[in-house]
Amino acid sequence: MYDTTSEAEALLPANGFVRVHRSYIVSKGKITKVDKRSVWLNDTEIPIGPSYVTEIEKLLKSAPK
Repeated sequence: MYDTTSEAEALLPANGFVRVHRSYIVSKGKITKVDKRSVWLNDTEIPIGPSYVTEIEKLLKSAPK
């Protein structure tokens, strides 16, 4: 078991996962929708923490159209 989300995040490949909240790391390939406050994994809504908004914006800009 990991002590912190940061420790778990360090073990994941950076190109495959993104931290969206202090409590959530998600697979980039599983994101089906993004709005101003949430990312969606099919029908599951995950909140975007205020300090992670910039990272999500970068991800969206680099995503293929």
